[in-house]
Amino acid sequence: MDVQYKIFELFIKAKRLRFSDIEKATGMKSNLLAYHLEGLVKQGVLTKEYDDYVLTKNAETMMPMFAQLIGKEKGVLPVVLMAILNEDKILLLKRNKRPYQGYWGMPGGKLQLQESIPDCALREAEEETGLKCNFSHIASVIHERVKENEEYKHAFLLFLTVLKPEAIKLKESEEGKLEWFPLNNLQADRIIPSDYNMIKEHIEQMTKVSTVIMEENSEGQLISFNKKN
Repeated sequence: MDVQYKIFELFIKAKRLRFSDIEKATGMKSNLLAYHLEGLVKQGVLTKEYDDYVLTKNAETMMPMFAQLIGKEKGVLPVVLMAILNEDKILLLKRNKRPYQGYWGMPGGKLQLQESIPDCALREAEEETGLKCNFSHIASVIHERVKENEEYKHAFLLFLTVLKPEAIKLKESEEGKLEWFPLNNLQADRIIPSDYNMIKEHIEQMTKVSTVIMEENSEGQLISFNKKN
């Protein structure tokens, strides 16, 4: 996998490369290089255009995170959490999966490439609870790191959002049991520690998070820059 990463790195600086260019840059024997290039083509990372190898469009989107995808680096995972509030109550989910299986916590999910933070919050809320909600605001952004034996094993960038449900009837969730809890009577020993801390200290806050959209052409040149508050 390190060999494929080394090949991929070459395309960060050059849009297209010939076999001889890659061979010279890597110092690999031609038969071994051909094997790895064929593997990258089969994986959809590279494609062949005449005598040149170029990144596929899908691989272009992976460029900032390729080292994480192949395990060379450990990255931070962006996650959107939803504090769904109904008057003086908050909706919590009892997790049926690890980690924190059996603990209560806020619904949440991974922020997908095509989504804004509000889009992700509303989608995840409906998927996990069956509730259609109105987006209120982003309360806080938290960098959470998890250690085990003095080594960091996970890291998350948590976007804590506040939503208001259009109705309060819940559906059965595959993620776990759902229940409304009074905000003034939460039991710390039953709730995921980081979620308890966020509920107690952050949901009444309001954080400004801007979205920046940069549009590029096929050559990687900037066409437009738009900032959305």
